[in-house]
Amino acid sequence: MRDYDSDGHPRTRKRTEVMASNERFAPFTVEDDSGVVGIRGEGAELDALEVVNRFENNTGGESNFTLGGLTVHLGRGPSTIGYRYVEGILPLDAPVYVLGVAREDGHIGAPADEGGEKRFLISHRSEEQLEKKYKRSALLLGCLAVALFLFGSIFVIISVVAGISTASSATSVEPSVLSALVAQNLALHS
Repeated sequence: MRDYDSDGHPRTRKRTEVMASNERFAPFTVEDDSGVVGIRGEGAELDALEVVNRFENNTGGESNFTLGGLTVHLGRGPSTIGYRYVEGILPLDAPVYVLGVAREDGHIGAPADEGGEKRFLISHRSEEQLEKKYKRSALLLGCLAVALFLFGSIFVIISVVAGISTASSATSVEPSVLSALVAQNLALHS
């Protein structure tokens, strides 16, 4: 996206937006040692096996050309660089992990909207793999929070120290300057 800064100079910003999203669920069953239960996937957080993740450059009808690997845009307004296609699946007859609520119809599905933080998750990973993934993410976020806190604390300390030294240097007057000011003041009053 091209816009202009306060000095009128053009600047370019990149942004990403979802142009289309399509999730399709077919009712399926999960079997374990305790039996078989039906799953209705609508409303689930899906951790699918990624089978497609590709980026395709835009070759559309915008007025631009490529010269030596560099795309030059001749038109005004935002232009599309390209499109990312991502596709994930839950393979047939592969193990899945399902975290959800037992519904009145006997299927596992999304929790009713009664508030609270109930999750409905369908994943191609095992419960142990998901636990390891979330623990690693929590550890990384915790370390990032501590690092940002320390970074901010250092800046607060530096600004306080700089403020104290500036205030003390602003209020200190050399004795020779002070005596000259007193002498001028006496001369004005005499």
